[in-house]
Amino acid sequence: MKIDRFQMERAQCLFENEVRFNLTESGVSPLSLGDLVPGKRQRDDLDNLPLGYPHSTGRDSLRRNIARFYGSSDFKNVLVGG
Repeated sequence: MKIDRFQMERAQCLFENEVRFNLTESGVSPLSLGDLVPGKRQRDDLDNLPLGYPHSTGRDSLRRNIARFYGSSDFKNVLVGG
């Protein structure tokens, strides 16, 4: 099977580092944690934040609000995916 070249992706890989303004980029420039969270205390708080898996179907409170918005009281029929 022959797959045609994806021209947009080809142009990005050839020129993405050669242009001043890259209008085809879908990502962001790399940042450090200090750029995102400038205060030491806030970074310390972030360092101590426990990480875990989110609710796979969405939080119950969000699902209830969505169900209510659509005129239903049964939030169990609402699934929120990422």
